[in-house]
Amino acid sequence: MNKRRLFFVVVMLVVSCLAYTGVTAEDTTLQFWTFSEFSSGDLIEQTNIAIKEFEEEHPGVKVQVTGMGDDELLMSLTTAAMTDTMPDLFVTNAYDGAPIANYGGITNIYDRWYAEPEEWRAQFDQTIIGYYTPEEGVLYSMPYTGWAEVLYRNLTVLQEAGIDPDQPIKNWDDFIAQCKQIYETTGAYCTFNNTLSFNDFLSWYAVLPLLKKPALILKIM
Repeated sequence: MNKRRLFFVVVMLVVSCLAYTGVTAEDTTLQFWTFSEFSSGDLIEQTNIAIKEFEEEHPGVKVQVTGMGDDELLMSLTTAAMTDTMPDLFVTNAYDGAPIANYGGITNIYDRWYAEPEEWRAQFDQTIIGYYTPEEGVLYSMPYTGWAEVLYRNLTVLQEAGIDPDQPIKNWDDFIAQCKQIYETTGAYCTFNNTLSFNDFLSWYAVLPLLKKPALILKIM
């Protein structure tokens, strides 16, 4: 789907790791707060690769990762911003950054960001970068990771409506056309709803039958 919603988790830089220039530090530990699922399993293994490279480039500097649940992380970050005890680096949802910024908990990284090579910056979604740039010369964050949405279609319903399941949906126009065709041929109709599961990361497309015909199109992250 060309216009799928993407929910990006973002890295907020406070006393940024980018500030270090490779000189030897003495027993410096950078605090990195993140979601609990990012501090264990496969995700922390990937993060540890970057941490190891950073620590090798900056002798004497260590990175300590602390994982928290969603509510605990937001509360801890907001409290830390209010008391000027922010960690050096943290991850949070893009829409949770405002209260932390309002309390002065986020450093403007605009100059550091644009000091990086264009080739490196080009790998990031520029639309997302725009979300973190409230005004010219200000950048509060950079993308850290995101979720892709997957659309599952009920093949039985598609076939009953005369739609070839092997023909992929290219855009929203295709999706709407199929919804209309399903309604016109089977009496079922398409509707959109957000669940409250996992911060609305689960999105459902349901073909709701007028006569309780089993038909569900499910889109999940």
